[in-house]
Amino acid sequence: MRFVRSLYSGAACALLALASANAGATVIVTPTVDSAPGGAAPGTPYTPTAFTASSTDLLQGLLPLSNTGNPTLESAAGVTKWTDGSLATIYAKATNQGQDQIDNHAAYGTINSNPTNSTVVVVYDMGGLFNLSSANVFAGWPDSGRDLFSFTLDASTDNVNFTPIGSFNKNGDNTGAFTTPQTTQINFVDAAAAPIATGARYIRLTSNDSDNGFAGMVEFDVKGAPAPEPASLGLLGIGALMTLRRRRK
Repeated sequence: MRFVRSLYSGAACALLALASANAGATVIVTPTVDSAPGGAAPGTPYTPTAFTASSTDLLQGLLPLSNTGNPTLESAAGVTKWTDGSLATIYAKATNQGQDQIDNHAAYGTINSNPTNSTVVVVYDMGGLFNLSSANVFAGWPDSGRDLFSFTLDASTDNVNFTPIGSFNKNGDNTGAFTTPQTTQINFVDAAAAPIATGARYIRLTSNDSDNGFAGMVEFDVKGAPAPEPASLGLLGIGALMTLRRRRK
């Protein structure tokens, strides 16, 4: 049986309210952890069942416009895996050397903040202006030793001026006490179902704190709808004024 655990307990539980790129909105950040069951042989593939990734979101198949850090650390597969719609990891092979090490980390890219507090910045160009309805960052590893990282999300229309969406803090480093694959979905949505960012073309993930120096980023999904063009907004405004004028007559 799959075991789903919470990152937080008591009153702190799982919801963090933060200011969003959409003025006046409140973004809720919810982490959910999927812990794989025990008993599987080393090298067995594992896909979480507590949540799913999207294969139709705005980032699907995109490569980052820019990124710093080393997404292929420990033979991880790199940036192509961050938007491929897969949440797969494996039960780690025991030796963690040579081909075993490559196999352990072949399903995702890494977020590398080693040495401590070096900053990883990943920027995606979505190719148009969108009102963003949600974002999901999935972190994971074959055990709990390097399965989480802290990060912020920001949105921009021009890749110069960025506005905060929200952030996630992993707290202290994990110890590796869970020896089966661990995957965490960090979900960003607005409390009132409003956009978490409006008129955004670029989305940026910034991290400077990952478990024991680096961690796996398994997937990055962003959903939204095209933002109305300025001309369309103008026509809507004219239409509203004409309707109001008719009513007054």
